[in-house]
Amino acid sequence: MQSCQSTPVAPPSEIVWRMAKCKTDCIERPLSLAFERLGCVVGRHPCVFLLVALYVAAALGAGFVFLQDREANDIEDQFTPINGPAKLERAFVVETFPQSEEFSQLRLTSEGTYAALIITVLQGENILTEAAFNVIIELDRQVKNITTGNTFENLCAKTKGSCISNAILDIINYNATEIVSSNITYPMNNDIFLGTTIGGVKLDSSELTSARVVRLFYFLDEKKTKETRYWLDGFLKLLSNSTEQKTVGKRNDCDLYLHVYKHLMT
Repeated sequence: MQSCQSTPVAPPSEIVWRMAKCKTDCIERPLSLAFERLGCVVGRHPCVFLLVALYVAAALGAGFVFLQDREANDIEDQFTPINGPAKLERAFVVETFPQSEEFSQLRLTSEGTYAALIITVLQGENILTEAAFNVIIELDRQVKNITTGNTFENLCAKTKGSCISNAILDIINYNATEIVSSNITYPMNNDIFLGTTIGGVKLDSSELTSARVVRLFYFLDEKKTKETRYWLDGFLKLLSNSTEQKTVGKRNDCDLYLHVYKHLMT
């Protein structure tokens, strides 16, 4: 029989000596020396490093100046497929029925770019009064005088060289006294459709006797996206928040409430 022989084991002192010969700080030591030297330089010239940090932060932060212009606000692009069937069908409609130079709401292939006011009378009274239309005409004047680098006249959607106007104000020639004396038929009045302009109506045959709501539209040129965005912001600033109801005028016991909203096609 062969006797079992054990493998010789090095004494602990020899193992420690061998490990001491292996350098384990080949990465740590150079980094430590580099940061030590950097700390010395920063300590000697603190103002230089402070100013450099401020300049770099200012240079990188300058891009926020363009943030508003480059915001992605188009809900359609964000939430619909790029080549979705609806977009392809609309592209076909746009190609087949192109827009002309003359604006037509009926030919819009999108919701368009516009601002709108919905004006109602307190407690559902008749809005077709001289007092109410004095306030409405004044509101219309204020909206058309909004200036945000461009006027409404420069940004409005036009037909035959003139901005699209509101039919109900054209009928009375912007004269509040004529709202009482005019015989207005509904929904068609001299080939003008009033169904989107006047609501909550009461009729005597087809003649309009009273109404609770008047809506005014202000259509803008869709091609001038940046300019119209600024104008719409000015519109909301002038006429308060779009989600609230505000008393906009009180004359001769005529208390009007205003609903404001906008739509921007980006």
